[in-house]
Amino acid sequence: MKAALDKGQFGPWALVTGASSGIGKEFARQIAASGINVVLVARRDTLLTELGRAISQEFNVQYRALTMDLSQEGFIAGLADATHDIDIGLVISNAGTANPGEFLKLDRQLHRTTLRISTMAHLDITHHFGAKLAKRHRGGIILAGAMGAEAGVPYMANDGAAKAYVHSLGEALHYEFKPLGVYVTVLAAGFTNTAVLDKFGLDPKTMPMKPMSVEQCVSEALSSLRRNRSKVIPGRLNRILNALVPASLARKIEADLIDKGLLSSPHLRSRADWPPKYLIMKLTSNTILITGGASGIGYELTKQLAALGNTILITGRDQAKMDRAKAAFPKIHSFRSDVSDPKAIATLYEEVTKQFPELNILINNAGIMREINIHDKAGSLEDITREIEINLSGPIRMVKQFLPHLKTKSEAAIMNVSSGLAFVPLPISPVYCATKAGLHSFTESLRVQLKNTKVKVFELAPPATQTELLGDFNPEDMKGVSIMKVEDMVKVAVKGMQTDRFEIRPGQANQLKMMSRVAPGFILKQMSRSVDRMLRTQN
Repeated sequence: MKAALDKGQFGPWALVTGASSGIGKEFARQIAASGINVVLVARRDTLLTELGRAISQEFNVQYRALTMDLSQEGFIAGLADATHDIDIGLVISNAGTANPGEFLKLDRQLHRTTLRISTMAHLDITHHFGAKLAKRHRGGIILAGAMGAEAGVPYMANDGAAKAYVHSLGEALHYEFKPLGVYVTVLAAGFTNTAVLDKFGLDPKTMPMKPMSVEQCVSEALSSLRRNRSKVIPGRLNRILNALVPASLARKIEADLIDKGLLSSPHLRSRADWPPKYLIMKLTSNTILITGGASGIGYELTKQLAALGNTILITGRDQAKMDRAKAAFPKIHSFRSDVSDPKAIATLYEEVTKQFPELNILINNAGIMREINIHDKAGSLEDITREIEINLSGPIRMVKQFLPHLKTKSEAAIMNVSSGLAFVPLPISPVYCATKAGLHSFTESLRVQLKNTKVKVFELAPPATQTELLGDFNPEDMKGVSIMKVEDMVKVAVKGMQTDRFEIRPGQANQLKMMSRVAPGFILKQMSRSVDRMLRTQN
């Protein structure tokens, strides 16, 4: 994946700022792999020296490690002096910082420091070395920006504005420097798998889109420079989203993602104002009824909610599964019941409310999912609607039955477990997807009707999750699907309840909803491949 560079055009030396880690470190490695010597600039001397020695040995190139703080005024004089004796043909102006948080809660001096390193440093470096490259009549500059910066980035307002400056500067200089033989490319990277994600409180395993590897990000940036493109957004999906998603929606998506990350950040938790006022759903000392709580997502909900000190009641049709759950979690209570049977729901209500009158949270999790070929003549008319009875009618009846009791509690909640397929169907499972779309709609209406009560209404829309529900599916149908670990998915669900996120979309479920809005035909075509295979086999 590494892009080979022409040493005659971009060598014999390259300058890389922010080289001690992440994208800058990878730039240094890939440039050295082309046989170009590197000047490494960053604040952390030990990391720079270690990197320099490593790439020198691996690629047989020279290096210089310069420890500098580019947020300090006048740094350019020292940098110019340290490089005056070498011929630099490539400049990677990558140094930057990330300071997520609410604009007014961040110190003004921090904002000013951010501007110096994220705008003035790029300006000084580009002006000084641009003049040298112009005299050579060859060479290149890459300025590191950020995808979506022009649209504004909530909770990164100052940082995003600084990156927007870099974009404007770089694209203008691309035009100005082209006749001088100097290539200029702006790197507008999306979320990339570096240590910066931890600063945002983001876990790559639970993000709506898998963050890009630094190797791919840097490789695409260098390839674009070789072609003298003014701007590169690494990643095909990133480019599609950037082209199709309106700026207002992009801002909201980024705001939700960063805000969620901030809530989970250990740095934020250590602040005196933690927890914030909007962290108001108490998930301890509750009595929680979970349908389908003996397996899959329900089992993991049982595990994690019990660990928080809640009394857990589970229901299910399979007594053996409930016995195994009881053996694993001795303090839980089980009730054999069938959510597709209205009489069983009425009986369950009488038993549960009599034994546990403190019940205050209902989680409608029970569900089944099947591949269905509508052309198949086998199967009864009753069987075709099994998923409707369990996945849709069951939760509606459970809400109807238990709502009067929940309304008597000082704090209560209902969580309906739908699916990311509520937003975009997987046509190989048409009835399942229809039930989840119906449950999504019902949950939205229920939330509106209960807005003046003390009953909160949550929806959990899981992505493809590692449970036995996927066991009956053809492996060919699951190729290319990113399957989320059930424990990671439930962690997101619990955190969402704790922060009153009423529509919780872990992992790729968030991406599915977004694509259903901006490119519905495209995403439906992608989801239809399994049916295409089925029809070819059938014919």
